[in-house]
Amino acid sequence: MPKFERHVEIDAPAATVWNVLSDPNKWPLWFPDVDAIASLTGVKSGATFQWNDNGTMKTGTIGQVQPNQLLKVTQQDGSRQETHTFELKGSGWFGKDNETRLEYTLEYEAPGGILGSFVLGGNPVDMMSVKRTLDKVKSLAEGQAGR
Repeated sequence: MPKFERHVEIDAPAATVWNVLSDPNKWPLWFPDVDAIASLTGVKSGATFQWNDNGTMKTGTIGQVQPNQLLKVTQQDGSRQETHTFELKGSGWFGKDNETRLEYTLEYEAPGGILGSFVLGGNPVDMMSVKRTLDKVKSLAEGQAGR
């Protein structure tokens, strides 16, 4: 199973970063391949939604939610299922809570078994998507925090 992991330090409190992650109206601004969200009014475990990617409607599920700490989302695109995990951790010096470390993991089942996983595990397109996603969340959260 290909797995892409990356993190970013954000100059904003975890609550501010969480506001970006947990607002479905903001997902088109940062969530990979999401142009629009439908049927999701709030982020809670077990909630389902539809998302639009270049005119194609797909489905998703909120797997796990721990406010200000964890958001896990699964998206289904035909036979491909992706899991997006976002973990927030305090990173401020000397107990300051105005900085947040956001860790993002993208995982999916690769076609072709072990060989497919090996080939896709080095996929630069997905790694760049993970990086861009973190950069967008950072920009939005720091903008809300006035930084």
